[in-house]
Amino acid sequence: MRVAVVVFTRDDNHSLGSRIFETIGNKRLGDEVEIVDAGTDPLHTLESLSDFDGIVIVDGAEMGEPQGSVKVLDFNELAFFGSPREVRFNNLRQSDHLFYASKYLSLPPALIVAFESALNADLHLSDETLVIARCIQAIRSAIAKLTSREV
Repeated sequence: MRVAVVVFTRDDNHSLGSRIFETIGNKRLGDEVEIVDAGTDPLHTLESLSDFDGIVIVDGAEMGEPQGSVKVLDFNELAFFGSPREVRFNNLRQSDHLFYASKYLSLPPALIVAFESALNADLHLSDETLVIARCIQAIRSAIAKLTSREV
């Protein structure tokens, strides 16, 4: 089963997304797992993922959770039903990208690993390392859920 792990990065290489992308590139997530740098263009990237059997999307979000929290969210539940509370992704705009992708693209099952990234909060290096470790664990969990096996 082929799974794409999609991470939204920025050109500056200082964003948390860039650091997560760099870190998971050095981890062994499985032979059938491909790490995809989505840059900052969600729709273009989502359009190219229809050949995969599952997708894990990693994106920062404002979820009203403590800074550094990480959650695994179901893509289809967010696209069709919204969230029980407001979730604002850094790169995926819920009202646009999720709805468009679910309605017009043939996407495989997808999960979103969202890390709390309130825009006015600064992370110290030790906090950032902890968030990255939590994201890696959540990515492994999401892959296992999509493939019904341990990673």
